[in-house]
Amino acid sequence: MAGEQLTISSFFKKKAPTSSSGTAGTNSRTSSSSTSSSKTTSSSTLKRKPDSAPAAKAPLSKKVPNQSLLSAQRRLKYNYRKSPGSDAVPSASAGKGDTIPDEQAAARERHEKFVKKLGRPGSIEAIKRGRYDPALRQTVTDENTDPNEDTGDDGGQEDNDEEAEEGTRSGLTKRFARSKSSTAAAKKKAHKLTPLDQQFVDLKLANPDVLLVVEVGYKYRFFGRDAQTASRVLSNFLVPGKLNHEDLTDRADQQYSKFATCSFPTAVLMYRVKKLVDHGFKVGVVRQVETAALKSAGDNKSGPFVRKLCHLYSKGTMIDDLSPASATTVGVIDEERGTNAYIMAVTEQPGSASSNSGTRNIGIVAVEPTTGDVVYDSFEDTAMLTELETRVLHLQPCEVLFVGEVSTALRKLVLKLATTAGARARVESAAAMSEVETDTFLNTHYRTAAQDDAAQQRLDFITTQLGAPVKLCLSQLISYLRPFNLESVFDLTTHFKPFRSATAMFLHANTITSLELFRNQTDFKPTGSLFWLMDHTRTPFGSRLLRKWISAPLIDREQLELRAHAVQELMTEFGKPVERVLAAMRHMRDLERDLAKVYFGRCGPRDLFYLLVKLRQVGQCVDPANAITSQGAPQELFKSEILNKLFAQLAEALDPAEALLAQISEPGAQDNDKTKFFVPGLYESIETAKAAITSAEADLTSELTAIRDATGLPKLAYMTHAGIPYLLEVDKRDLARVPLTWTKISQYRTKSRFRTPETAPLVRELDRAREQLTVEANAAYQRFLAGTNAHYLAFRAVVRALAELDCLMALAAVSSQPHYVRPEFVDAPCVDLTGLRHPMAEQQLLDRYVANDCHLSSEPSGDGDGPRALVLTGPNMGGKSSYVRAVALACVMAQVGCHVPAARARLGLLDAVHTRMGAYDNLMAGESTFMVELKEVADIMRRANPRSLVLLDEVGRGTGTMDGVAIGHAVLDHFVHQARALTIFVTHYQDIAKQYEPAAAAGAASAPAVVRNCHMGFLEEPNTAASDATGAAAAAATKITFLYTVEPGLAHRSYGLNVARLARLPEPVLVAAALKSRALEREVGLRRLASRSAARTNTPSAAAAADGEHGKDDLRERLVDLLKLID
Repeated sequence: MAGEQLTISSFFKKKAPTSSSGTAGTNSRTSSSSTSSSKTTSSSTLKRKPDSAPAAKAPLSKKVPNQSLLSAQRRLKYNYRKSPGSDAVPSASAGKGDTIPDEQAAARERHEKFVKKLGRPGSIEAIKRGRYDPALRQTVTDENTDPNEDTGDDGGQEDNDEEAEEGTRSGLTKRFARSKSSTAAAKKKAHKLTPLDQQFVDLKLANPDVLLVVEVGYKYRFFGRDAQTASRVLSNFLVPGKLNHEDLTDRADQQYSKFATCSFPTAVLMYRVKKLVDHGFKVGVVRQVETAALKSAGDNKSGPFVRKLCHLYSKGTMIDDLSPASATTVGVIDEERGTNAYIMAVTEQPGSASSNSGTRNIGIVAVEPTTGDVVYDSFEDTAMLTELETRVLHLQPCEVLFVGEVSTALRKLVLKLATTAGARARVESAAAMSEVETDTFLNTHYRTAAQDDAAQQRLDFITTQLGAPVKLCLSQLISYLRPFNLESVFDLTTHFKPFRSATAMFLHANTITSLELFRNQTDFKPTGSLFWLMDHTRTPFGSRLLRKWISAPLIDREQLELRAHAVQELMTEFGKPVERVLAAMRHMRDLERDLAKVYFGRCGPRDLFYLLVKLRQVGQCVDPANAITSQGAPQELFKSEILNKLFAQLAEALDPAEALLAQISEPGAQDNDKTKFFVPGLYESIETAKAAITSAEADLTSELTAIRDATGLPKLAYMTHAGIPYLLEVDKRDLARVPLTWTKISQYRTKSRFRTPETAPLVRELDRAREQLTVEANAAYQRFLAGTNAHYLAFRAVVRALAELDCLMALAAVSSQPHYVRPEFVDAPCVDLTGLRHPMAEQQLLDRYVANDCHLSSEPSGDGDGPRALVLTGPNMGGKSSYVRAVALACVMAQVGCHVPAARARLGLLDAVHTRMGAYDNLMAGESTFMVELKEVADIMRRANPRSLVLLDEVGRGTGTMDGVAIGHAVLDHFVHQARALTIFVTHYQDIAKQYEPAAAAGAASAPAVVRNCHMGFLEEPNTAASDATGAAAAAATKITFLYTVEPGLAHRSYGLNVARLARLPEPVLVAAALKSRALEREVGLRRLASRSAARTNTPSAAAAADGEHGKDDLRERLVDLLKLID
């Protein structure tokens, strides 16, 4: 050892005889810093700190050195150096009190870098993979780099850092990754997969877009990248392994011999699948199609279990229950009440040459596999896609299939609007087919589905009633649902319905949003919507039907009167049959979806038993002897024709339900056991399998008696341990009596468990008999499901009748609220409402809601009829929007069949409600707020007719005052005189309202007013609490009290300063605004006086006529001047 130097190799010489390797390792870690600092100093030595007196040169003793020295030297090989000076360590003679100046700072720096490299989950795994994947190593380095760290050029120091980091990574890789020899061996086995892994690869290559969960024993397991994805979504532990199943030579996977896995128990399968499906994934369940007993008895003794992809699930095809126990669980789908699960196919084709530019032909087909409903439509749409927007908002699909090439605007619109319960829709794409290919595909599908007259009728309906875009969407939907085994949903054409019916009111997308029919405009949740107010249904399928009723109010007066009469009778006469139906609906599951599961063969024994029991209970609500008369007509149990018809349909389920229940054993159905599902003696094959099981169990019992006699152990009995049945447990003191031929299975301190050579074949025989029983029971259960499907249409009609009764009773519950009145319907289009209230606002307000009147008539006659249009003005926040929404909501509720919140209601049937409210732009299309507003107004102009209700809120506000007034006046004039629609026009432009002031002042001598001015009432008074009551401050301190009542006449001001005060704008800003407002009002008034004076001076006769006719000519002249300015 050198005189003034202490070598690390000599320090560890006594501890590790093979010090050369340790020295080499140390040299490799310290070389980078030593070379950059000095070439004369050895990399394996450390300089002693100079003292005032030189220390005596003595060899290192054998005693244990100072602990601080040991700690510093052990940390040396993990030291991340930034400068040569950081390598200093204390000398061997340093005392306890001696310290190194930068030791704490260096330790802190090493700790921070350690955390940066290894202080997060998966760091070691990333380092191991970084050996083989440079891109991954760079990504890991970037993720661990502090973005705020100084990355300036440090000259040679930067090279030292890179070398130190590379050396550290190499050290960690050597420690945690495989050695070179094991890596070389792993490379030889890299391409050799286990049989299970090979099964996964084959299935994954056949289904690349599916997350595959594979049944492995008593668990389900994901593999490869599927495991990585499932681990992230389900928060399950990921076992490291191969990720890439397509390229087994991937360098990043060379160190692993198996795929990465993520597993969970069998009991939670459907919960895990549901969570993945909700995140937008398509999930496939791969099951073992053979058991251990059948495998040992078959030809596949040495091979892996046979596994097949049995089920596929996505958002729209998830018709299975979350668990078998859900049959007795109340409110399993409460979060999805009233929501649909439509899968919608959309295709887009160029419009006709005669159409306007930008038009396109769109075809849609939407199917709900859980209920069997199919909706189709083909239409021409404009560049704004308003027609498509309406259909998407009505259907709310959870999956969208784009067929062929569609425009970017269409794709973005559908994805924006297609949301279910707050979750975005899942998107798929399919290639388009030619018209010949589409016809050939549909012809083949329907002729293969059934060889009978019904199949030909279905094909004739599709070829004659559906257009080319609809048939294209239908063919692609059939292809899409085929892997899910759900394509048979299209075999019943009785479920095909067009989107728009001639017997329903048209509600545009803007109307649905503005009136808050299904979601409020605050947080876009159902709370506070019309559906939330009216949904008093007791069943999920009733809630879905009510949603359809609200989206398509009736316009057929006869049907509407029948529904309103049924609601009225349910409110007043509550008989025994209704009480029985309510009792049957209590805690009722979704029978509509249970029936769909039966149709698709996915219904378990417990679910099927529950469905049949409920159908029988519903059928027993009406005595069959009294349900039908001797002439075959429904018995008159009620005055309402609808109620009599519905209760007669309920009785139709009784006989088939009882016949099917007679074949079922209730205990076996409740246990969800197919082997005990049927009553004894019904199926001979099942009885034969049960007899084989009984014989095998008897042989085992006889063998146990023989074993007791042979061993002299009379208390010996069979037991099961760790899932292994028919074991013999022997006490420790009796082990001497155990024959040598017995096989020991397990043991613990006092007992041992054995299996005899005689019982082993008997147990195998018993297992084979049980497996045979399972096979026979499954086959018999499938035949039973097929027999149940023979009554599918009858059962569906019963469920539909039950849903209608549920909706009628919900409407009766809403109508029973205080101060609700049954509307009177007339032929002439009119809206005559007295004491009207907003239905949702009065439910949520703590104070009493202020009622108002509304009187509109398409052809005012003067006998108390209202005008054709109302021009509504008033202060901001005075209640104008709430008033017009209340009018529209009352019309929608009335035509749904419900009573309305008013003291009196007389309504003419409306075929549409159009609204233009709110302000928003369309940045993606490059359209401003004003452009979007005018396009929506133009769309309403094309649709409006005398039986339409039009609500326009501040049309023209998005541009200059002159242009806004001109456009607003022209729009109002069009609806009043050309479309002749019932209109409420809300505006702050007083010039528009003043145009109709002379007609209102003419009195009874003139014709009935077609347009009438009204305003929201208010009180204006000075604010006595204001600190300064003079000048502009007094004007800014004016206090406005809202009365929320509709008063006749014009409001001459909008009182925007009052809203500014409520918004808490600073007082100086309010004062400045008040000064500016008064100055502008004075200037405008002077200009008007000057213009009027000049007109009278130049044309005295016109001035005299104007005085005689209350200023009509003056108004006309001002209008002409305004139009000239606009031109």
